[in-house]
Amino acid sequence: MFENVCVNVSNFQSSKDQILNSSIDLSRKGSVDTLAFPIVEFLNSHPLFFTTSSCSGRFILFGDYNETNPVLNKESSSEVLGDRKNRKEGCDWKHVSHDLVDVSSIKDIINQNTQSPLVLKFEPFIVHVQAKTLEAAQKLLSCGVQSGFRESGISFRQKSGKINKIIVAIRSTHGIEVPFRFDLVSSEFLGYIIEKVNGLMKENVLRIDRLLSELKKAFP
Repeated sequence: MFENVCVNVSNFQSSKDQILNSSIDLSRKGSVDTLAFPIVEFLNSHPLFFTTSSCSGRFILFGDYNETNPVLNKESSSEVLGDRKNRKEGCDWKHVSHDLVDVSSIKDIINQNTQSPLVLKFEPFIVHVQAKTLEAAQKLLSCGVQSGFRESGISFRQKSGKINKIIVAIRSTHGIEVPFRFDLVSSEFLGYIIEKVNGLMKENVLRIDRLLSELKKAFP
């Protein structure tokens, strides 16, 4: 598939050292998510890989102040959010969680925000990994697909006409996004959607566990 690709990865180790030795985490949370940590640790300890970003999967409730173009901040958090610093381009974060959520607690937050449209969203696990070789990248991609992350893929970054970075994205599309208005939906509907999100989160955890197992078998 990639037989004719010319790759220059001489800067792989220096890039890895720079990333792993940096004390700066640009995510909103400022640290690796607990569920993603075993996979991130495994990949970063392997000589053929290092991770550049990750999210273990998250439930998000946000106010949509621009229904024609809602924009969701891509950084992570596990706190209840609502002040001005958490607004971005028409989006006001109300709650974010990387774990199962309590239906009644989320309904309470919704009941406190009845004046604007809201969006309830679940985003599944994702990790971006830089690989040292094409062979390693293809092997990692296979682990992702076999674990249920069927939207995974490989991309390349070029410099001076040569590929100098091989990036593997392990991801899937078993997410959900539901925009709604408080006055147009029932409490039963909201409960159903929140439970649906919890079901997706459980499946997400199973896929993460399978991925770690596949990694350990492929890269002993």
